[in-house]
Amino acid sequence: MNEIAEKDVKRVWVEKDAICVELKDGRIGKELIRDYEPLRRATREQLENCRVDLDGVWFDDLDEGLALSEFIFPN
Repeated sequence: MNEIAEKDVKRVWVEKDAICVELKDGRIGKELIRDYEPLRRATREQLENCRVDLDGVWFDDLDEGLALSEFIFPN
């Protein structure tokens, strides 16, 4: 299994239609906002209030998270 953890993440940012993660090794992954109901309903401010925690990106205002491995190794 491909494991990515908080220590591997360089930065997280929000684009118009996606949440993006850059790893310290240079890989960049994106998850489309439209693919997640809680994210689709969120404001830009709610999306930007996110943090990397353990093995995911957590959106505090939404009480929702996305696994880091999904950004780089989508199913």
